[in-house]
Amino acid sequence: SDLTGPPDGYRGYRQSYGSLYLQDDFRMGIKVTLNLGMRWERITGPSEVNGKAAHFRDILKDPDWTQLGHEPLFAAPSGFWNGFTPRLGVAYSLNDKTSVRAGIGVFQEMPLQYAWSLTPFYPPYSDRLNVRNATQWPNPLTGVNPRAPSVLAARQPITVDPHLKNPYAMQYNLSVERQWGSNWVTSVAYVGTRGVSLFNVNNVLQPQPQMDGANA
Repeated sequence: SDLTGPPDGYRGYRQSYGSLYLQDDFRMGIKVTLNLGMRWERITGPSEVNGKAAHFRDILKDPDWTQLGHEPLFAAPSGFWNGFTPRLGVAYSLNDKTSVRAGIGVFQEMPLQYAWSLTPFYPPYSDRLNVRNATQWPNPLTGVNPRAPSVLAARQPITVDPHLKNPYAMQYNLSVERQWGSNWVTSVAYVGTRGVSLFNVNNVLQPQPQMDGANA
């Protein structure tokens, strides 16, 4: 696809973001303390106020760009109810020298401007995408060598799923703390995290790492 006119890298992208957070501690007797929290977040997909946005809905099959006008680049990843994410913490005192603490929280990933900041350089307004030596259709990149110097020196085709799922991560921890005398404290802890449907951009020509034959 060629430029529709002189290169134009100016964009007026807009996103709306809002959040609320509530948290409190609750004493459950003299040995147990609960920490409860709830966060709500909402973000919209980025839209260009001047109507200068376009994309390939399927970079390997679409014959031309789809003009978006004022439609967002991709749909908002979360609705109202999906915006709620809880936090839970508990501290338990075994005795006056030993305590056990645990916590878990859910944290949403917000696809902010850093994730799609290269869009002002995309065709058909600012750059050019040419696929040469295509040997197969509708998968023209089948015939492209991602390690060719001409490909490595050129801008790579970056894709984003226009129908994002709700991306979030769960973080959790468990620790045991023990006081020894009046000057020493030891602590053992486990910390973990798990990401689900995290936001990413994909390079469909990403070269696969290879081991040098001499060092294999």
